[in-house]
Amino acid sequence: MVMFTALFFSSCEMYNLDINEDPNNPVQAELGLLMPSIQVNLAYNYQTIHNYGQGVMGLTSGYDGLDYDESTFNGLWNSLYLNTIKDLEEYIIVASKTDGKGDILLPHSLGAGQVLKSFIYSTMVDLWGDIPYSEASLGNNLQFNPKYDDQVAIYQNCLSLIDEAIANLSGPGLSIGGDFFYNGNSGKWLKAAKSLKLKLLVQVRRAPGFTYGSGINSEIASLLVEDDLINSMSDDMQFIYTTDIARGQRHPWMTSVYSGDNSFSYLMHQFMFEMLIKHDPRIPYYFKRQTSSVLDQEDDTQKNTTPCSQNSFCEYGYLVLNQQRLNELATAGVISSPIPTSTEANYLAGFFGRDKGDPSGIPLDGALRTAPGVYPMGGQFDIGSPGKINSKDGVGLGNGVTMFLTKGMVDLYKMEAILETGATGDARVIFEDFLDYSFSKVETFSTSISASGAVSMDKVATDTDHTHVTDVATYIADRLGEYDIASNKLSVIYKEAWFALFGSGFELYNNFRRTGYPDDIQIPTFRYASSGQRDFPIRIPYTIDELNLNENLTKIIPSDGTEGVFWDVIKYKFPI
Repeated sequence: MVMFTALFFSSCEMYNLDINEDPNNPVQAELGLLMPSIQVNLAYNYQTIHNYGQGVMGLTSGYDGLDYDESTFNGLWNSLYLNTIKDLEEYIIVASKTDGKGDILLPHSLGAGQVLKSFIYSTMVDLWGDIPYSEASLGNNLQFNPKYDDQVAIYQNCLSLIDEAIANLSGPGLSIGGDFFYNGNSGKWLKAAKSLKLKLLVQVRRAPGFTYGSGINSEIASLLVEDDLINSMSDDMQFIYTTDIARGQRHPWMTSVYSGDNSFSYLMHQFMFEMLIKHDPRIPYYFKRQTSSVLDQEDDTQKNTTPCSQNSFCEYGYLVLNQQRLNELATAGVISSPIPTSTEANYLAGFFGRDKGDPSGIPLDGALRTAPGVYPMGGQFDIGSPGKINSKDGVGLGNGVTMFLTKGMVDLYKMEAILETGATGDARVIFEDFLDYSFSKVETFSTSISASGAVSMDKVATDTDHTHVTDVATYIADRLGEYDIASNKLSVIYKEAWFALFGSGFELYNNFRRTGYPDDIQIPTFRYASSGQRDFPIRIPYTIDELNLNENLTKIIPSDGTEGVFWDVIKYKFPI
């Protein structure tokens, strides 16, 4: 009995059998496990935000009808607050722990968390204006009726957080665990922090009465002089998906494109047409044609499937049969004459999209629509004869990218600051670099997707399958020529950004609300088809759950009203 008792207690001591400790539910978060969850959730949510911006800005038909309401973004709002932000705040709480001297134990992890917090909340302000902030930032200690903080104060706090992050990332510290963005590299996080600060400062530069630090223009100038920013493709803050179908870890566009019959929202005619006019080398990377057949307009079953057959207000319509557009394509040298050859007609038939804001019904045209290509979704390259997409074509694909802050975006902030605030620098040199980066980004990413069939842009320019595009050097020279003679150089820059930021629509949406460029995007056809239709959305509506459940939300503002976010001084309206 004595021996048994001794053995029992020694065993308990050896294995520490404490029934009050559940190893599957730790009381303190593990940073290396929280960070991946935060970044994955943020990527999917941010791509939804990008999709919204693309629709509004005329690249895709998703959201382009502006027919959303308080329910449309309910899931996005809840996912940001209940998943991304909750985990991030818990991450910051743990990363903020100090030693006996009061020094932060994990300064680099804390700095990364502060960058993400500033990025997420500033994005939400850009969308909604006033939002819950101080009482929503409590980690697992959820507040179910958080107050709404002033958007100006939130932006001020985000800038302060970035400065704290810069300090935390600048000194020594342990690597950032579980980091999908930069693999724990604090130097790259530091560049991202400074680039985010530049973005927010450029964003608020016209906001009446807003100031920070030594002054907006002074702070911008200092960042540009130091130039410790995202200045190379390897510094891009982005998330790369996987090709894992079973776990649903592919790019969010993949399911709709490769579900069996392409149900992806339409690509816009103006977007594709203008890239054709410019002989843009990115065409076969952006667009995957599914058909080479011209629909027979004498056959009602085919005519009713023709783009814009139900809408007399279309400007582009069915490109291959639109004589006005064929004349322009001939003048630009895309086709040999206003009457295309059979080969040219077969090529143009594949650019099957929709005019912006077409209110017509949607026919069974999934097998005809132009689909997104290899960039940025990680799909197929457009090579040779087009063919109908089906589910087996998506196997081994989907490792696309969602971009948060990139060198291209930072180049835009730099050029805007130089041209608009008098900051030191040569905008033309940066514009040329911006163009070169865009092509390098598309090519490098696309050719890394081995199952896509993508080839280099040099090969595209000399390939008989792609006689409609030019080489990169010629394209860049043409754009610089436009820049040199332009009286408004910022308009040239942001029109080119419209092509370069495919997949990153939220950036285009913010750029437009801030500058008004590009100023030649097609007006939605529903504005002509029926009077009294919605105007340009200068913000999005609060969500139905907040309206029903949060007693602190008492102000309801229509998304296309006159009260935009605080930095939007243009408050654009459709010019009709």
